[in-house]
Amino acid sequence: MREIWRSSVGEPDRRVEVAAALDLGYEDGHEDAMARVLRDFASKAAALGRQSLVGDLGHMPAVTDLLDDLEVRWESRILEWTPYLPKGLPQELGECFVNLRYW
Repeated sequence: MREIWRSSVGEPDRRVEVAAALDLGYEDGHEDAMARVLRDFASKAAALGRQSLVGDLGHMPAVTDLLDDLEVRWESRILEWTPYLPKGLPQELGECFVNLRYW
């Protein structure tokens, strides 16, 4: 993912280039294989000049533990929902699962 964050107060633009691991999952008992895949993907992303690898690891604590030598940083973002809802849409979204840290 590549974005340019533009400032509205005259600060310099910030270019953000990250790799994103989407739709992560694995068979029970194969946490080590997922950790190897993510480690390899992070290495390839770094070789391409990406600033980081982003992915939803919140539901994979065992994999996260296997990656504890890396600089894992937890972030969350807000998902806004308009109060002007057409008929039939839920008033609340419920739990939101995201694959990317950056929106």
